[in-house]
Amino acid sequence: MLRNRILLAVSFAVCATYTGIGMVVPVRVLYAESRGASLAIIGAMGSSYLISNFLFQYPSGWLADRWGRKPIMMLSLLLQAVVSASYLLITNPFLFVVVRFAEGAVAAAYLPSARALITDAIPADRRGEAFGIYSAFFNTGFLLGPALGGFLAATGYASAFIGAVLFL
Repeated sequence: MLRNRILLAVSFAVCATYTGIGMVVPVRVLYAESRGASLAIIGAMGSSYLISNFLFQYPSGWLADRWGRKPIMMLSLLLQAVVSASYLLITNPFLFVVVRFAEGAVAAAYLPSARALITDAIPADRRGEAFGIYSAFFNTGFLLGPALGGFLAATGYASAFIGAVLFL
């Protein structure tokens, strides 16, 4: 199973992606607060991400079926990097909610495409094992990201966002 190049490529990509996403997890709220965001805005940030991610998963999967899994994954990663960088330009706290909504929408495109690509590349009788490997890489990225982000943020919040852009 570990010889399947598609599985390994998608697994390493999801690891890097969720390392980048995870880098801003311990920092985002503190950064928003430092820019004047209230607790209500911070709560709305979390909800807006989840709402948009929910709303855009199906259309993103549909697009992946029409335009191809790899192009949608690449577009999602590029847009996630742009959105992560845009946090550094925010001066109005309400814009954190808008950016979080956009972040949820572009992130929604990645996972359905990645999972479909694995499903396409792996025989049905080996998919459980393949998704186990994929999930391990996913969790490794999400485990490493907050630690790296917290470490980078010791030099300033912007460092975690820049690190996220590089990983994405």
